[in-house]
Amino acid sequence: MWAPIGERPSAIVYHRYEWVYLYGFVHPQTGKTEWFIIPRVNIEWFNLVLEQFAKATGAGENKIILLVVDRAGWHMSGKVMISSGTGAPTSRSSIWRTSGPPI
Repeated sequence: MWAPIGERPSAIVYHRYEWVYLYGFVHPQTGKTEWFIIPRVNIEWFNLVLEQFAKATGAGENKIILLVVDRAGWHMSGKVMISSGTGAPTSRSSIWRTSGPPI
């Protein structure tokens, strides 16, 4: 492969991977785990995961759940919406929920 001096060579690349991200919520006493596989990480997707997690666990006024998260920008943003676990989901075809034993 060659390129003129001072220029980078270009090459056609065939991407073989499609990245997905995994969110896991673990109950510290029982080890019960809720998993969510999502296509990207950002505030919008974090809000969708929180909404689905609230629905899956029955979170609401009568069941409050404490979440401990790291300091990732999309976890700490003022745009993060804490769901009460109510309301109908809208277009969640790209989010998959799985439950299973803790790893």
